[in-house]
Amino acid sequence: MHHACIQINIMKKLLAICFFGIISFNSFGQNIFHISGKLNNGTGNKLYLSEDVFIANSEKRIRDSTQIQNDGSFEFIGAYEYPGLYTLFINGRKDFLPVYIDSSKIFVEGDASKIYLSKITGSEEQNLQALYSNSVSPINNALESLMNKIMISSKNNDSVQSLSYGNQIDSLNRKKKDLINMFIEKYPFSYMTLELLSRLKSEEEMNITYEHARNLLPGLSNKFHSNPIYVDLVKFLNNLKKSDINSVFPNLSVRDTLNSNIDIKNIFHSSSFTIVDFWASWCLPCLKSNPILKSIQAEFEKYGVKIISISGDENESEWKNAIKVQKMNWVQCSDLKGTNSGAFESLAIAAYPTFILVDKNGVIVKRGIAEQALKEIHFFLKEKFH
Repeated sequence: MHHACIQINIMKKLLAICFFGIISFNSFGQNIFHISGKLNNGTGNKLYLSEDVFIANSEKRIRDSTQIQNDGSFEFIGAYEYPGLYTLFINGRKDFLPVYIDSSKIFVEGDASKIYLSKITGSEEQNLQALYSNSVSPINNALESLMNKIMISSKNNDSVQSLSYGNQIDSLNRKKKDLINMFIEKYPFSYMTLELLSRLKSEEEMNITYEHARNLLPGLSNKFHSNPIYVDLVKFLNNLKKSDINSVFPNLSVRDTLNSNIDIKNIFHSSSFTIVDFWASWCLPCLKSNPILKSIQAEFEKYGVKIISISGDENESEWKNAIKVQKMNWVQCSDLKGTNSGAFESLAIAAYPTFILVDKNGVIVKRGIAEQALKEIHFFLKEKFH
């Protein structure tokens, strides 16, 4: 069962990112959106339109607002810079409705007390998002149920049942990956495909390769070239390509636990191989991998193999306490900027733990996530030194 710990901040950044701005009609020519609809039981309430999606309504930026009329009707007309996802929500409520906006005339119909259940018509992109959601929802529901069951069986120390649930989860994840891949193949230049490709950052979301994703970028750029998700995806794929196997590890200066600058290239040059471990104190799969790291250190330290851990923590005390408790007695670094760290961005790190094996010349030899990556690194070192 895959245990990569997906970095939460990155996913928040993706989901909450600004999709487009509303400015004067003359600025973008024909890029006009039109949303109208009817929300029962909403008379007199103020309805807000925001470019932010999966964050609390209280934290969302407001792009426009309108009052729901006595008959429940409402209307927004404005200009958009590029197509993307917005949200509608009612003042004082926590629920919201994601709405894809382009030049299509969109109609929303529902109840103001449950705006998230409203029906949206008029947009082909919205229809594709609904198609994907309806396809994957049964799998997600089954996964959630199995995760609850595996937690219960683990508490009861029922390893046989836990293993059975784990195998079922693996099977469902494979089905989900296949479903995602088929959707992308059928609708390669849709907004939903752009969103799905952005999940490549998790490095385990789908079967599609990075090279395939790069090949889809030109077609997606025709419509979404200014969309921040597209821009972010291009940057991520470019950084990943530059930090793939056989590439030269970027020249980084990182700070250790004493706040001293460490030139990582100096570590490479003074060792035969270096394992660079990207982790975080709150990441359970990272902590689970530490015993394997320690065993590799014990076995190969005499051959000049070194380890350096770079943390995605933001809290200094939590970071240093985890190092102490875990007895991680090798070089520890962090600038305490989380995923905003230059190291994480330049190496396209998006899943914890990520392990990169680098030779003494700074060339990347192996790269992967979780325990499987460490097993491959261990096998490689064993072939080299035994």
